[in-house]
Amino acid sequence: MTGMSREEIKDARGKLVGVIEDKGKEVLALDASGRRKARFDKQQNVTYDAAGNELGKGNQLLKVLGSAPNAPSNAPKPGFTKYGTPLKPKK
Repeated sequence: MTGMSREEIKDARGKLVGVIEDKGKEVLALDASGRRKARFDKQQNVTYDAAGNELGKGNQLLKVLGSAPNAPSNAPKPGFTKYGTPLKPKK
């Protein structure tokens, strides 16, 4: 496939969150079911949601999929439960 690249985006547990597809002039963000969530227009340097509303300048696709480096994760931090309480050490 020329002019197109595809990258799977997974959460901290390895579950597929979505796919980023570079189609040349635009980059698409698809959810795990293959539905379009957003697109980034490279020439305009703007990200749009699936309805065509502007989300912001620059490529915001990982934020849309919830996998941006600063996006909150549903996975618990090491040493804590999913509710944020510290794990008790095993004896």
